Amino acid sequence: MNAHTATLIRWTADSSFRITSGDLYGQRYFFGRIERLAFEAVMLPDRSWWNPKIPANMRSYVLQHEQIHFALMELAARQLTIDTQKWASEVLVMEPTLQEVRAELGRQIKERINAAMEANLKRQAEFDEDTSLFFNPKWQQWWSRTVEEELKQTHRERRDHKKDP
Repeated sequence: MNAHTATLIRWTADSSFRITSGDLYGQRYFFGRIERLAFEAVMLPDRSWWNPKIPANMRSYVLQHEQIHFALMELAARQLTIDTQKWASEVLVMEPTLQEVRAELGRQIKERINAAMEANLKRQAEFDEDTSLFFNPKWQQWWSRTVEEELKQTHRERRDHKKDP
């Protein structure tokens, strides 16, 4: 291995939640809803590394390889955003404390993130099988073009989805 890029999916900073309180049968409860929920891939620099002894003629190949790994995770995050829209609108959490509502919303979202990352592992492995086990610039270029096109497509889908009421 010449490099490793550690990535994960997190919800975006513009995601929003609404927590209100009220009485139900004489007891105070807190109610949590998801107003907006989107996801993005992030790189974990402290867990990523690059072998400084990579031969000069291999550096661009290795760098492109790691960029594609990141792009695959971003695709998973975008697909999760698309898939989450219906689910998120139906979530209603009711708990006796504000902290429990936050924890339950977080648990449900983390469960979805973990499932998306797990599903993405298969595609990451397929990419590595095609390009990591041996030097194969043609296959890596194919992956690069394919992933770039998928990024463009999911960008359009997300943009179009935001326009829908």
